[in-house]
Amino acid sequence: MTWFGKFLAATLVSFFLMIGALGSTHPTPLILLAILVWVIFVLTASSKPRRKRMY
Repeated sequence: MTWFGKFLAATLVSFFLMIGALGSTHPTPLILLAILVWVIFVLTASSKPRRKRMY
């Protein structure tokens, strides 16, 4: 997956988690999950590829 694809996926998932947090009685777990999505995005986007493709 490209960098832009990961960014788009992180944006959409965190957006829906925040929308769910608005209507929730306990929004803390959903907000923490949205933050975790961005942490995972930053870690995967900043890591170097381990294997180079030959084609």
